[in-house]
Amino acid sequence: MQRTTTLLILTFALAACGGSDGDAGDTGGGNGATAAANRVATGMRAPDATLVDLDPCELFTSDESRAYLDGYRESEQAIRGGMKECQHKGGSFTNVRVQVGGMSLEDFETRLAVNHNLMGDVELQSVTGVGEKAYFLRSLWVHSGDYILHVDVNSLPAKRDSSGATKRDQGVEIARQMVARL
Repeated sequence: MQRTTTLLILTFALAACGGSDGDAGDTGGGNGATAAANRVATGMRAPDATLVDLDPCELFTSDESRAYLDGYRESEQAIRGGMKECQHKGGSFTNVRVQVGGMSLEDFETRLAVNHNLMGDVELQSVTGVGEKAYFLRSLWVHSGDYILHVDVNSLPAKRDSSGATKRDQGVEIARQMVARL
C-alpha cells in the first residue's frame, strides 16, 4: 500500500513541477520525468538494456580501477539485465563495477523511476557534467547517446576521504572516462 501511495504522490508531484495535462500520456518529447512516473504508476517494470558491441573492461580498465581498490585482485565479466558488466575486485571487499548497454532516453527515465520506487526513501540525485542525463541512486546511472552506463564504486573510506571524494564523485570520475570512450 505504501508503494502505491508513494507512486501516486510521485506522479502528482512531478506533474505539479512543470508538467501539463498533455504530459500524462507523453512518451515522446514532453516532460520525461512525468512520463516516466506515469509509466511506473501503471505497473511498467524497468526495461532491460540491449547488448552492445562494447567491452566495459575496455571502457574502464583494471589499471584505472587500482586508484579505487585496496590492492587489485581480478576482473570478472558478466551480463545482467541486458548490460555487459565488468567488476574489478580488490582486497577488503573493495570493487568497482561498471556496466554498459543500449537504451533510449525514454527507457532510461523509466528504469530510474522504477528503481527509485523500489528503493523507497533513497534520494534520487540529478548529476550534471557527464552524459546527457545522469542520476545517483546509491550508484551512478548515465545516459549518453544510445547508451546507458552504470558505475558502482565500493572503495575504502580512506581512499575516498584522503581526496575528499564521495562514492558519487568517484562514480562521476569513472563515468567521464567511459563516456569519452564510447
